Amino acid sequence: MEYLNYKYDDTTINVPASPNILKTVFIITFCSTKPYHESFLKICVNRIRLFHPESDIIILNDSQSHEITTKFDSCVRIEKTHHTSCGEVNAYVWACEHKNEYSKYIFIHDSVFLINRLMLDIEPIHFRPLWTVSRYKSDDTCGADTDNIVNRILLNNKRIDDQILNVRNGFGSVIFGSMGVFNKLFIEFLCNSTNFLDIANMFHTRKLRSFFERILYIFVTGFYDTTQFNSFSICGDIIEQEYTFKLSSPLYSSYANNPYALKIWQGR
Repeated sequence: MEYLNYKYDDTTINVPASPNILKTVFIITFCSTKPYHESFLKICVNRIRLFHPESDIIILNDSQSHEITTKFDSCVRIEKTHHTSCGEVNAYVWACEHKNEYSKYIFIHDSVFLINRLMLDIEPIHFRPLWTVSRYKSDDTCGADTDNIVNRILLNNKRIDDQILNVRNGFGSVIFGSMGVFNKLFIEFLCNSTNFLDIANMFHTRKLRSFFERILYIFVTGFYDTTQFNSFSICGDIIEQEYTFKLSSPLYSSYANNPYALKIWQGR
């Protein structure tokens, strides 16, 4: 049994930990390659603080990134990533390693600015993507590097060849940037029913990180045993909103039909 310690009238009280007591945490992946990247990170953190002041924030600074010079408050922790250049994958590695510490995990990019409080009441859904992308055929699912991952990846002790074939034929969907809101049950599923942690270090290029968006979609639909997943998205289809983002100042646009968050493109 896990316990949380609380102070009351100078007396320490041990309370059994439960999803209703544990805090939420925002996980931000960060890799500074240009001078302005840290400015975006500061805005990202400030917007989280504005709408979710009760939540912890973890910044996963890529091992190849510059050191972060900004000073944040005590609820913000900066940690190095385990796997170099694996981007979004590191957020799920961190969540798996801390699956008993939080009730809900929110993963966003450093270039996402909240414009409202996110919906965190996700039960019984357990995982909701921030954005999805309508599937289309492309060559980012083919090649020796992706085949190497496919040959090693398992879901519920079974190979996922059929699901990958469907993705390569243009079916299914993409969890854009792998960003989403998920809870402890989904992380336990990811740790116990897939071999994700065994292959996490393999997503070390931009193409393979894009491939992870497809893999994560397969994991999620495997968790629900359904392919009707786009309706669970909090912010909708990212392609439908990208045009608005590019034309407008990120914090002063009409926000299209999305009341929760904006993704800005940094040209990485």
